[in-house]
This record gives sequence, C-alpha cells and structure tokens, in this order.
Amino acid sequence: MKSRSFRGTTNRVWPYLLIPTLAGLVAFPTWSTLSLTELDYHQRLALTALCFTLVGALTTWYVRWCLSRNCMAME
Repeated sequence: MKSRSFRGTTNRVWPYLLIPTLAGLVAFPTWSTLSLTELDYHQRLALTALCFTLVGALTTWYVRWCLSRNCMAME
C-alpha cells in the first residue's frame, strides 16, 4: 500500500509531542499562581505535578480518540 503524505504514520508523531508542551504551558501558570499562596514548596510541587499529569492524561486520551476516529477512516 502506498504511504500517504498527509496523516500518514510519520505525521502521527507530532500530536504526541504536543502533549508535554501543552501540559507544561498549563502547569507553569499553576506553579506561578500557587507561589503566591502560603503553601510550602512540596505542596506546590505536588499540586503542579498533579495538574501536569491530569492535563497530560486528558490530552493523551483526546489525541488517541481523535487519531482513531479521523485518521483510521483515511486508511
């Protein structure tokens, strides 16, 4: 079967590279906002890690759902 240039297997990597970037962009303002509170360092770190993990997990689920729904129909 011929390889497709659009939405081929080589182009399916970039959504997964976007996930940590998006999670980091959400976690940084969380860390900054929590630094204004009276929480100690470990509590801020735990809440920021929780935020990063939740955003990463939900975005991974969404990307996998979109790829299975939209890209598999093209093959």
